[in-house]
Parts: sequence; structure tokens; C-alpha cells
Amino acid sequence: ETEALRIEEKLGGAAVVLPEISRRLNEVRGWWKRYQNGETVPEAPQPVILARSLISVLNIATITNAALARWQTCLELVRESEETARRMGQTNLELAEIRFNGHGALIGLGRLDEAQTCVEACLGIFRAHGSVAAEAGALSALASIWRNRGDLGQALALERQVLSLYDRLPDPADRAAAHANLGNCLEEASQQSQAARHRVAAAA
Repeated sequence: ETEALRIEEKLGGAAVVLPEISRRLNEVRGWWKRYQNGETVPEAPQPVILARSLISVLNIATITNAALARWQTCLELVRESEETARRMGQTNLELAEIRFNGHGALIGLGRLDEAQTCVEACLGIFRAHGSVAAEAGALSALASIWRNRGDLGQALALERQVLSLYDRLPDPADRAAAHANLGNCLEEASQQSQAARHRVAAAA
């Protein structure tokens, strides 16, 4: 049912579905708190599934709040999700994947130095574990940070690295997004002909 609300949010109904998502989040939080206090939870008798459900609802709440530019709330939700995952005993890579989701909120809050520190720390973990897709996502995030700082040279270099990584992966949607991002960056740098080529590649 909560995943259905995620679809509604994607269709543009973030403000409409947020109260219901918040209600469900508080419900699952209550179950998790009872479990943490040593109580039995008949509504969710398997702790691992309960924790995963909480993380899932926290993720949906984060996405919905981001659509409404509620950046501080997003950051708090990401941190709660990471703490829940840590209590579950998830791996360093899994924790980094969750922590990485907070960079967008930090950018939205104008805390670019913190965003960069977060992304670079996660990038090191992604590389250490050979997670190419996650590495590409982190480099793209760094490019966004440098664009926000007005350094298009750094952003362009990073976006080219992103495209190179996605060229090694099978998903054409990721490659298309990388071409589109590079095209946008090139247009900002007044390199119109190169930007057009990447936009054609993205469309193709």
C-alpha cells in the first residue's frame, strides 16, 4: 500500500500523499520502537522484515519531502534510515548507499562543503566494493556540487567520467541520463554543438 503511494508521488501528488505517508511512517516507527524496547509486535512479528519496512517507508517519505523541497526533513529521515540499518547490522556498503541519499538535501540547504564530504566518503566505499553504478552516481553528485559552485570545468570533467562508467553497464537509461547531464553542462559552458550531440545521444 505504501509503494502505491510512491507511484502517486511520482505522478505529481507529493503534497496529497504526504499526510498518508507520514501516518504510515509513524505507525511502523511505533512498531519498531516497541521491538527495540523488548516487546513483542504482533503486527510485525519478524524484526528483519519490520526494519526493512521501516527503511522502505523512510525512503518513500524522503522522496516525497524532497519533491516539496523540505530539505531539513529529508536529512533527518535519511539519518534515521541509516541508524535503523546500522541496528540491523547492515554492511558498510549498504550504510554508505543510504548515507549518500542525504547529499541532495545538503545541496538544497546550501551546505555544499558537507555535501561534498558526504559524497566523497561514500565514493571511496563504493570504489572499494567495486560498485560501478554507485560510483557513477557519486561522481554525478559531485558534478552537481561543482555546478552549484559555478565551476563548470570540474563539473564537465566529472560528468565525462560518469558517462565513461555508464558505458560499461547494461542499462541504457543510465547512459541516456549521463548524456543528458553532460549536454546540460556543456550548454551552460556555451559549448552548444557538443551539447546538441549529447542530447541526441540521450534521446536515442
